[in-house]
Amino acid sequence: MGPSFEYMDYIRFIELSQFKDPKTGKVHWPVGRVRASMTSFLFSLIALASLAVFAPKLDALWTLSAAFKALPWALRFGYVQLAAFAARFKYYAVWKMAEGACVLAGFGYNGEDPKTGETRWDASSNIDIWAYETGQSVKALADSWNKGTNLWLKHSVYFRVVKPGSKPGALETFATFAVSAFWHGFYPGYYLMFISAAMALTAGKLLRAHLRPRFASTTTGKTPLWYNALGMLITQLSLNYLSMSFLILSLSESLELWKDLYFVVHIAIIATIVLIPVLFPVKRKSKKDQQQPKQDMSEMDKVKEVAHVVAEEVATAAIAAPTEVLDSSTSIKLKTL
Repeated sequence: MGPSFEYMDYIRFIELSQFKDPKTGKVHWPVGRVRASMTSFLFSLIALASLAVFAPKLDALWTLSAAFKALPWALRFGYVQLAAFAARFKYYAVWKMAEGACVLAGFGYNGEDPKTGETRWDASSNIDIWAYETGQSVKALADSWNKGTNLWLKHSVYFRVVKPGSKPGALETFATFAVSAFWHGFYPGYYLMFISAAMALTAGKLLRAHLRPRFASTTTGKTPLWYNALGMLITQLSLNYLSMSFLILSLSESLELWKDLYFVVHIAIIATIVLIPVLFPVKRKSKKDQQQPKQDMSEMDKVKEVAHVVAEEVATAAIAAPTEVLDSSTSIKLKTL
């Protein structure tokens, strides 16, 4: 279950080198270790209690029963949302318990916060629960889930496949995808989840590149509260729907459930990938604006210019490779559930 970590982090902990005074050689433990450990342990207990209460009543496999199929579509979709939410508590419980154990032993020290000066004990954290439950995009959720494995995939697989002097492309993405899928096992539900999540991520990139700039403030660059709330709602509904194949595992039964829900999320994802670039094209700068001297541009204009270039690259990559999971600047945790 993790958290996974680098070998040298383990060696530094075993030798206590990060806690030793370079002059005297004495070990000085940073403050806050017990409090941080007990906080993680408390979260673990809450997750275990929630699992005991909700899991028996929200079994993912009940979606295959005749009683479930007899429900109206809205109730079927709502049950899927609750079942996927309840299933996450087992991951929260185990990850937070493992994190607390690491911190209590002294493994997990992450220096001091440069802003507050407080000691950080989050180096062994594998999940950011609040960030995951309130994420406004598939990328945000992926960045908050199984963080240790995410870093391992990024540095040990994704970057190592890239040829020197070239940018990561489809080959690197598929290689990382294959490693993560193989890591999980051979159940078809895992692969259905990964492929679908990759498509959802691509759709999210297109929305951010083509739609978000139309609602973002020209002065602050921030989007309105309603836009953020809508993004969070759509992201959670979509990932809960897609994650059911991860819980059901069977190919035929996963497809059967999605069929009972009319493949609504898959249709929305495909429609987004196909239609968003057409309905909301990225505005190109005029030749006059392009010839304007850089020094005459405001800081906001410079940010917009860079954003437009990046948006065009993202849109092109999304249309050419709808199964892209990782880009050159970020890593996505393919071991999503």
